[in-house]
Amino acid sequence: MLPIIDDMTAAFLAALQTGGQGLAVFMLPILGVCAVIAYYREYSTTVMSSGAGMGDALAHALLLVFATGCYLFLLTHLFTLAQAALDTVFAWGLQGAGGGVTSAQLRTPSFILDAGLKVAQPIADFDTWFRAAQSTIRLAAHPGDLLAYWVIMLSFIAITAHHMMMLIEYHLAVAVAPVLIPWGIWRMSAGIAEFSLGWLTGGLIRALVSSALIGIATPLFALLQQPVGGGGFFTFTQTFVLMGGSLIYLVLCWVIPAQAARLAGHASLGLTGSTLFQAASSTARFGVALTGVGRSASRVISPMLRRR
Repeated sequence: MLPIIDDMTAAFLAALQTGGQGLAVFMLPILGVCAVIAYYREYSTTVMSSGAGMGDALAHALLLVFATGCYLFLLTHLFTLAQAALDTVFAWGLQGAGGGVTSAQLRTPSFILDAGLKVAQPIADFDTWFRAAQSTIRLAAHPGDLLAYWVIMLSFIAITAHHMMMLIEYHLAVAVAPVLIPWGIWRMSAGIAEFSLGWLTGGLIRALVSSALIGIATPLFALLQQPVGGGGFFTFTQTFVLMGGSLIYLVLCWVIPAQAARLAGHASLGLTGSTLFQAASSTARFGVALTGVGRSASRVISPMLRRR
C-alpha cells in the first residue's frame, strides 16, 4: 500500500512537469506580444504628455528590452529555480525541526502513513496472520481501542493526503507559471503575473511550514509508544494520549500551513516584476523631465548672459 502512495505522487508530479514543458513553448510569443503592446502604449502616453523625441523613444525601447531580457532569463530557468527553491525550504524547515526527517522523505509522502502505522502498532498490528487475528479479537473486545486505532490511522492518512496536495499544488503553480508570468511586462495585465508569483510564493511558504511541523511532530510519537508491562497493552490514558496527539498533529498540519500560505500569497502581490519595471520607467521619465527643465532653463538664461 505504501509504495502506491509514492507512485501516485510521482506520476502526478511527472505529468505536471511534462505539461509545464509543453506550456513553456508559449512563453516567448506571449512575452513578445506583451512587450510590443507595452512599448506602444507607454510611449504614446509619453509623447502625448511631454512631446518626447527620438532619444526618449530609444531610451524607453532599451529599457523595455532590458526588462524583456530579465523576464526571459527567469522563464528559461524557471523549472530549475523552482526545484532549487523547494529543496531550500525543505532544508530550512527540517533544520528548524532538529532532525529525524530528511528532504528525500518529504518527497515521498508514504513515510507519514508509515509513521502512523508504527504509532498504532501497540494497539493493533496486522503484519502477520497470527497478529492480525489477535488484533482483531482485541479490537472487537475493546471498542475504545478500535476507535483510537481508526482515529490515529485516519489522522495520519489525512496528513499524508495534505502533504501530497501541497507537492502537487506547488508543481501545478510551476507548470502554469511560464504562460502567466510574461503578462507582467504590460501594466494592464500585470495582475496575471502577480497571481502566479503569489501562488508560487504561497506554495513555498506552505512547504516550509509543513516540513517544519512534520519534522518536529513525526519523531515525537516514538516517545508515546511505551506500552505497560510485557504484553504490549496500553492503558486508557496512554491510548487517549496517542489519539489526542494524532488529532492535534492533524489540525496543526492542516491549518497552520494553509494559513501561512494564504498570508504569504497576499503579501507577495506587493512586489513583482511589473512593480520593478514601473519603478524603472518612473525613474526614466523623471530623468527626461529633468532634462527638459534643464533645456528650458538654459534657453532662458542664455539670452540674458548675451545681453550682459
